[in-house]
Amino acid sequence: MPTSNPHFRLPKHIAFVTHGERTVLLDIRASRYYSLNEVGGAIWSMLGDGLSVEEIIETLTVKYDVTRQRAADDVSQLVDALTRHALVEPAIVT
Repeated sequence: MPTSNPHFRLPKHIAFVTHGERTVLLDIRASRYYSLNEVGGAIWSMLGDGLSVEEIIETLTVKYDVTRQRAADDVSQLVDALTRHALVEPAIVT
C-alpha cells in the first residue's frame, strides 16, 4: 500500500449487508461472497464513507483501544486483500 494517504471506493458490483458483528460482501460479477468480522466491517464502512487510510487507522485506535501499529497493520492487510479481490478500488480525491 502506498505511503501517501490513499482513499478507496466501493465498486458498484459489490453488494453488502451487516448483520450483528459480521459484514458480508457479495461480488455480483464473480458470484462470490466474503465475510468480515466486526473490525473488518468497521474498516469497510469507513472506506465506503470516504475516509482515508490514515483517518481509519486513527479511528480504530480510539474505538478499539489498540496501538497505532496494530491498527495500521490490520488496515493494511485488509485493504490489500480487498484490493486483490477487486472489492475496493483506489479513489482519486481532489
